[in-house]
Amino acid sequence: MKGLIHIKTKILTLVILFCLQGCVTKISEIKSEIGDEEYIVFEAYTKGQNDLYLIDPEGKKEIQLTFDESTCELAPKWSPDGEEILFGLADLTFSNIWFSIIDFTKKASFKLKLIKSNKKLVMDAGPPLWYPQGRKIVFMVNEEGEEENDRKYGLYTMDIKGKNIKKISDFPNWTGIFSISPDGKNIAFEGGYGKKEGIYTLEIEGGRIERLTTHGYKPAYSSNGRSLAFQKKLKDDKFAKIYILDLKTKEIRRLNNDDSDRIEIDPCWSPDGRKIAFVGTRKQEFCDLFIVDVNGENLKRLTFTPKRIESNPSWRPRPVKER
Repeated sequence: MKGLIHIKTKILTLVILFCLQGCVTKISEIKSEIGDEEYIVFEAYTKGQNDLYLIDPEGKKEIQLTFDESTCELAPKWSPDGEEILFGLADLTFSNIWFSIIDFTKKASFKLKLIKSNKKLVMDAGPPLWYPQGRKIVFMVNEEGEEENDRKYGLYTMDIKGKNIKKISDFPNWTGIFSISPDGKNIAFEGGYGKKEGIYTLEIEGGRIERLTTHGYKPAYSSNGRSLAFQKKLKDDKFAKIYILDLKTKEIRRLNNDDSDRIEIDPCWSPDGRKIAFVGTRKQEFCDLFIVDVNGENLKRLTFTPKRIESNPSWRPRPVKER
């Protein structure tokens, strides 16, 4: 979402490994409970506090992951092997933020990896993501410029120990939330101002930029890399809805034909590409999770939480037995 606070840190890159008591349910208990099944992780806001939760695709079982009242957990993402969750960890003033990981392969108590960078982290350029190849993290950096029109972004990768930081591409100064293709070759991102606003793609190696849509936010690649889901409000729409873009034909269609006043945001693909999870809300409701078939059928509401605002779902791939 645009307009989020810019997070800056001058601390040299380091990794802190420690056991955090009372912050999270014991990892061994969670691992035994979820097994190798698919679960959706999401962020939930209640009374000034952000925590992470898991829910199964049927909406029958929900597990709270984090409990620490001194921090906010943000924008969780399942790793490609389905065994780790990457997320942003911020203090309550949002003056510091770290890249953090929950590792479900550990049999002992919860282990948290805090990665601080000597670069300026910009949260309105999108939270960190997993790089599709290897156990690496990809993230955006504001390299210079305080004003919106003066910024220069760089796209970087680093390993999960906070080492081997490598710049892989430059970015336009109007970059927003981004998604990386499954083959690691392209980035889809929201960008532009006014008449240039839309969904774009960037070739990481060649640097070629292509504009795919006018307007649109939060693009998300499908698991096969052939489609993008994104949120958009057209002239005929009273509220933002989820749309699907076929990257080969450039055809755009609305995910479902629900003409209600429900706002649809934060699309997230299932690992098999057959369903999409998203956040839906009406004027009198808080944000809840829904899933629907890619053809728009079988809409299902997963959560009913009038006192909680949910966002940023990420669907677990089937765990890979060997890394």
